[in-house]
Amino acid sequence: MWPLDEVAERYHRLAAVTRPRLERLRDHSDLSEAQRLTIAVELAAAFARAMEPDPLLPPQMLLRPWPGSQARALVAQCWSLLNENADPDSEHTRLFRLDSDVESTAAPPAR
Repeated sequence: MWPLDEVAERYHRLAAVTRPRLERLRDHSDLSEAQRLTIAVELAAAFARAMEPDPLLPPQMLLRPWPGSQARALVAQCWSLLNENADPDSEHTRLFRLDSDVESTAAPPAR
């Protein structure tokens, strides 16, 4: 019913894209704002490609080990490092926020 092999392959590609960027962020906290923005855009594009066909099934219905969990964890580590070392005055890094940041600043639902 769902193309889980295709989705798993997309997550493998996401992890392959993410790993070198994660190493770069860990090893070079002094990256320029342009370099950080490039990494953020590359991660966002790769993440969107991986997530697009994912039906987000419960773990019991997924292949084991499911590569999506590891790939998303790697991306989360990158986002954390991008945010941790971000220039607070930069308009570029404000384009990308962690979900927890978005949730904490979202307007309450209308009643």
